[in-house]
Amino acid sequence: MKNLKMAKLENIVETKIKDVTSGIDEKEIDAIIFDIPNPWEAVIHAWKSLKTGGYFCSYSPLISQMEKTVKEIKKYGFIEVRTFENIQRKMVVSEQGSRPSFQMLGHTGYLTFARKVL
Repeated sequence: MKNLKMAKLENIVETKIKDVTSGIDEKEIDAIIFDIPNPWEAVIHAWKSLKTGGYFCSYSPLISQMEKTVKEIKKYGFIEVRTFENIQRKMVVSEQGSRPSFQMLGHTGYLTFARKVL
């Protein structure tokens, strides 16, 4: 919620805490964003709840999680299925120039996006 407030989106974005692998009550949703360890188990519920043209997004820290999610997404009529790796690492900035840190103690994760159409 802190990030939504910083972005001044708290009045137009609704968040809920619920086991989405058991179902999603809301219908005609514009977008669904999952940050759960097993998003593939909620894809069917996202499909049923998204409006036509609605967006699905899932964050997965592991490639195996992302692969299971994409495989499940492809069982439905989602289009524009894309996954992006997000790598974060420290940058060293000095008077002589900037470069990535020699220590690759970074963090990676995978964002998968898809769009519902009929």
